[in-house]
Amino acid sequence: MMRGFARRAFLAGSLGAVALPYSRAYATDLSRVTLRVATFRGQDNTLLPAAGVAVFPYRVEYSEFNSGSLISRAIDADAIDLGGWSEIPMVFAAASGARVSIVATLDGPTTNQAVVVPANSTAHSIADLRGKKVGYIHSTTAHYFLIRMLQQQGMTMRDIMPVPLGMSDGLTALKSGSLDAWATYGYAIQFLQADGSVAQFGLLA
Repeated sequence: MMRGFARRAFLAGSLGAVALPYSRAYATDLSRVTLRVATFRGQDNTLLPAAGVAVFPYRVEYSEFNSGSLISRAIDADAIDLGGWSEIPMVFAAASGARVSIVATLDGPTTNQAVVVPANSTAHSIADLRGKKVGYIHSTTAHYFLIRMLQQQGMTMRDIMPVPLGMSDGLTALKSGSLDAWATYGYAIQFLQADGSVAQFGLLA
């Protein structure tokens, strides 16, 4: 169990997207404006309409992504105008010189992050993963917290066989037996728990 870490969520976008709602050209009519927004599965495009707050003076076009690192790349490539993620992808985006600007931040807990292993695994702790094949979602909070959990056991990424995988590939690899463990987050944990295919430890709360 790992406690005491705060998670900061960032809302970021391209410079053009940030300036768009305030442009004089659209001051009286935003109906011709389309804001391309990145969202995670089951979040903004589902929660906002359900809460009755999805009424905007402009059109909103949602695209689903599985990680913040993919969202930052999409903004940098001008495929998306606005998206949110944790602080870790922002570090990688800044280091790469990506054309991304932070427009808002939100502090929150590090819940819904875990290391999962197959239900029949003999591993019961992070220390048991020494020399094992461990998947993780690159440039995300899953990547960062895996490093931190290893550090708590006096280990580094060199003590495991790290395998960077996207969300879909990680799900497939774990369920097929290609991984000994997977550092992941979000809906993947619930999917794996629901079908009874994994045990879980290293939960972050």
